[in-house]
Amino acid sequence: MYMRWHHQVGSVAVAVAVAVAIGSGCSGGEGGGGPAGSPDGLPRFVSEFQAACTDGAGFGGAAAYEAGDDPYPIALLQGFDDIDGYFVADSQLPEGRAAAELSNPDDADEQARLAEISVVGCYDIVAGESSGATCDYEADDGGDPIVLDVQDATAEVTLHETATGEVIDTVELELSGADYECPIVASIDDGQTTMLPSVDAETLDEAIAAVLG
Repeated sequence: MYMRWHHQVGSVAVAVAVAVAIGSGCSGGEGGGGPAGSPDGLPRFVSEFQAACTDGAGFGGAAAYEAGDDPYPIALLQGFDDIDGYFVADSQLPEGRAAAELSNPDDADEQARLAEISVVGCYDIVAGESSGATCDYEADDGGDPIVLDVQDATAEVTLHETATGEVIDTVELELSGADYECPIVASIDDGQTTMLPSVDAETLDEAIAAVLG
């Protein structure tokens, strides 16, 4: 169901479309994939590397990770608690640093990209306490406004060797809700009362690079 809301920016109201999710209604990627997804020890989609995040699974057909080598692009997958799964999050890093999803898994060149991915990054934002800041939204129809409490949070990226599933290291960044700028466009779940801050691509990339180089 879609509803119209005004996001209050100072004294100016900006109309935005907000998707209100009814139930989960979502699933992560095609398949749900693990190492058995194909006979060459690779999945058919980047999203299926999520088995490293959920089960610590390795993909024997992937390139070996060697400390000091250039591991980019990595497979960066972001977790969402409400659907209990991970989605490709290449837009969370600068261009070229994270692998985009395959558009045609039957194309040999695209499949070859999967074999070159030596690191899987499992990206989660973990909620902390309330920061005292809010993001306020106002309904077009004159209904009650929505006030979302912005929480402090921790951004965590657990880096796995793709071939073995073993953890290389975990990167953590503390995020201040008080410093978060409310988005003009936001997806708000039915009954949602809180909002988590995000981290910009350059900052996240620098934190990961401190581990991987």
